[in-house]
Amino acid sequence: MAAALGGQANGALELTTSPGLADFYRQVAESSTSPTEREAAEKFVLAEGRLDAEDVDGCLQAAQQAVDSFLGLKHKTGVADSLRLMVQAHRMRADVLRCGDAEEAKGVRETLQTAEQLGKQHIAAFHEAGDKRSEAIMMLAVAEVNYNKRGGKKRREAMELLAQARVLAQQSSDNLAEASVVFVQANAAVKNRLNDEALAFAEEAQSLYRAAGDRRGEGKALHMLALARIMSEDFEEGMKTAEDALSIFRELKLKRLEAFELFIMAHYWLTRKKGREAVPLAEDALELFKEVDSTNSGWTSHAYDCLVQAYVTKGDAKKAMIIAQEACEHFELKKDKRGQVMALSTLATALVAKDDCEEAVRVVEQAQAVVQEIGDKRWEAGILQELASIHMLRESYEEASMAANDAVAIYQDLKDRQGEAMGMNTLAQVALAKNDLDKAVQIAQEQRAIFQEIGDKVKEAACLLTVSTVYGSEEKYDDAMAVAREAQEISVEAKDRSGEARALNVIADLLCDQKDFEGAAEAAKEMRAKLRETGDKAAEVGAIRVLANIHLAADAAGEAVRAANEALALAKKVHDKKSVAENMLLVSEANLQLVIQDNPKALAKGSEKSLRPAKEAYNVAKSIGHGPLMGSAMYQVANVQLMTARLDEALAAAREAVDIFRQVDERIQEAAAVLLIADIHHQGGAEEKALDAANEGLMLAKACGDEKKMKQAEELIEKIAGRRVMYTMGPMDGHAAAAPGGASAEAAAPQAASVAVAPKEVGLDPLMVEATVQEMARAAIGVDDELFLDSALMDSGMDSLTAVSFRNGLQQNLGVKLPSSLMFDYPTMKEVSNRIIELSIENAAK
Repeated sequence: MAAALGGQANGALELTTSPGLADFYRQVAESSTSPTEREAAEKFVLAEGRLDAEDVDGCLQAAQQAVDSFLGLKHKTGVADSLRLMVQAHRMRADVLRCGDAEEAKGVRETLQTAEQLGKQHIAAFHEAGDKRSEAIMMLAVAEVNYNKRGGKKRREAMELLAQARVLAQQSSDNLAEASVVFVQANAAVKNRLNDEALAFAEEAQSLYRAAGDRRGEGKALHMLALARIMSEDFEEGMKTAEDALSIFRELKLKRLEAFELFIMAHYWLTRKKGREAVPLAEDALELFKEVDSTNSGWTSHAYDCLVQAYVTKGDAKKAMIIAQEACEHFELKKDKRGQVMALSTLATALVAKDDCEEAVRVVEQAQAVVQEIGDKRWEAGILQELASIHMLRESYEEASMAANDAVAIYQDLKDRQGEAMGMNTLAQVALAKNDLDKAVQIAQEQRAIFQEIGDKVKEAACLLTVSTVYGSEEKYDDAMAVAREAQEISVEAKDRSGEARALNVIADLLCDQKDFEGAAEAAKEMRAKLRETGDKAAEVGAIRVLANIHLAADAAGEAVRAANEALALAKKVHDKKSVAENMLLVSEANLQLVIQDNPKALAKGSEKSLRPAKEAYNVAKSIGHGPLMGSAMYQVANVQLMTARLDEALAAAREAVDIFRQVDERIQEAAAVLLIADIHHQGGAEEKALDAANEGLMLAKACGDEKKMKQAEELIEKIAGRRVMYTMGPMDGHAAAAPGGASAEAAAPQAASVAVAPKEVGLDPLMVEATVQEMARAAIGVDDELFLDSALMDSGMDSLTAVSFRNGLQQNLGVKLPSSLMFDYPTMKEVSNRIIELSIENAAK
């Protein structure tokens, strides 16, 4: 429910935009000597309370009574403030209708028009009467109706009205009215992602509320200032400001606002993947919402969801499940259907965290059924998006497409362009998973057009990066780079440093694919610098990982080890165990490459630096119950042991990796582990077992449609079969081939046997030679994939310098003097291996 949580966080800002004048009118009621004024003030207090409780009819009734009483008293301030409450009540009714079925949704426009007309009617009346303060309040009320979800034209009108209202408030010397206008300007700027304007307005609103002596208003402004700072990626200052707002709400005993601020602060930590920090805030928010949310349990359900998200992010899936089940029981006892839907969605989140996607699908489908009973089409579309995401995790692409298409259709019926574009995300993911790259590009471009239309530059840039990534996979590097640069420019324009970092990540990958390792490293370093500016250390870890992988691709193992260790150290500082395990595996991989490069003969001795972090990664992954990572760690353990010829241990680790991947339904990884088992058997000379495992790996790869793994399996099968043919047919080149046709089988057999055994008695072992040549060739070229035995090494990426290093390494490891022209006279690994065996036999015969 991360997406729903994020949407609710924005919607939650509406909680703080009620006038907040109840205390003022309560004082009026307590101090007034006029019974009519006292009654009018009490009606205002009642009306604002109804608005906070989302009781639209109750608010309208009480506010109309307040207006009538204030009109009789010629109390201009009271009339204007009460009318604003009525406009806001109509606006709230529109929000309720917007979440209803298709028939109810038709009433949204009419309701908003009613609100707008009510406000504009009184703007004209107050203007004619020369009442600047009241005119400003009505302009503010109309702007509150129009600045959100009514299109670009209405949004521009709202911003113009707010500017005019502020001038009128200043002319009437009403600091509190001006503060209210500026606060809404800040809110509007936040919703329109105008970060600089949001910061400026929020700071001004705080000063104005403080000057007016309104502590509640000052707390609201600090809340908005915190949000603006978070959006501007000044996370540390944003959290400090949120804590200041929280202190004011606690001081004033405003429990509802206190609960909301705790909730939003927990959400801020979740955006940084800091579950440990989010948990206590989410727990406190939940307890407070249970206390104050008695008539409307919407916030309680979102607080439950936030707490489950916090435990999932912390890595405690077991506790997340307990909280989710508690939420379901809570809302079942209350017979609250909306709460039940949210609780079921929250339970699905916990189930996914426990890798039980099948049960998660059942739970979300149950939630969908309840939403259909309620008749909330917009919510149903959100549930369908969640269902599509879970189907993607299950790799059930057809079901994911169906759910996503249903969601998009609902958004189109509701004329919700943003929802439509977001619903298309899953369709793009399905296209990519199916390798339908043209379709993926088409969808991303359609999404981009929508985001351009609604003015969302951040998501527009994200769509461009999808297109760029696809072009890169097709090796259309010029087009890919141009699109990535455009995304970067849009992010710079939007002052979105995280978006700029994402663009730099794609650029680094493209440059690395083109072997421009220096340029790729520079892009990765710039990416890290941008993320460092945001203070997002978890994301910075990712940037360092990108740099480490570039160094690995560039065969700069020493630099890769340094970067991997730095990433690991930072991951530990941010207390992200999943990231810690991932980076331990990166350290293992980098150390393995380093020892192969620096001293292949000392591989067995130096492998501990690679083996230890792989085993530690397994223990960390196990501590958080992360099955896929446990499997990856065990796979790396097996790989290191294979490289050091500890074949029995490697086989045991690889089999454990297969078992783990099978349990968590990671089929592609399972195929990789099965192929590793085949390679281990192959290196040990157990060719029948090797071939069986390789064929099993090929079937698994085909079942999940992974072309890369299929190719790897086919090459391994070819290599195994090629060796078997070579050693079966080998005797035909010797004396057995010369046996006369009439010779008996009994006479030929001993002759063939003597030839077949001869290489084992003198010279180097052919299996060992071939394995050594293969590993040293891969290390010299800098590739992880298998190389064809009959492929020319110079064509596979070896140059003259690495050829010399390759020859020297073979001499040192195998103790055979090799000619400087080795690579020219014997261009393939097969020929090199055969020549080394021949030379070793000659040496042994001397």
